[in-house]
Amino acid sequence: MSTALMRKYITSGELPLSWQKEINAKPEELFYITINKAEPVDYDDDGNPMPPESQISGKLIKAVQASEESYKKGNFTRCSTKEESDAFFKAIWSEEAN
Repeated sequence: MSTALMRKYITSGELPLSWQKEINAKPEELFYITINKAEPVDYDDDGNPMPPESQISGKLIKAVQASEESYKKGNFTRCSTKEESDAFFKAIWSEEAN
């Protein structure tokens, strides 16, 4: 990530008001500001921002890969109707209760 802007020793009055409030800055305080370009943001199908890939845990990645492999092997159940889906989940929930 490359640095877009560096400012040394600016007063809190030179900061945006929202930043001043967020950090509870006093007027006489000095700050050293480094602003970096943000990583590109990906969005899911609903328009919600996704975390950068670097923040996704290895455990989740392994779980998704295992799920994809299981699916490729045909380890899934396809329900064509709502009744089939209801019966499938009813059977699963009754097995878990035992």
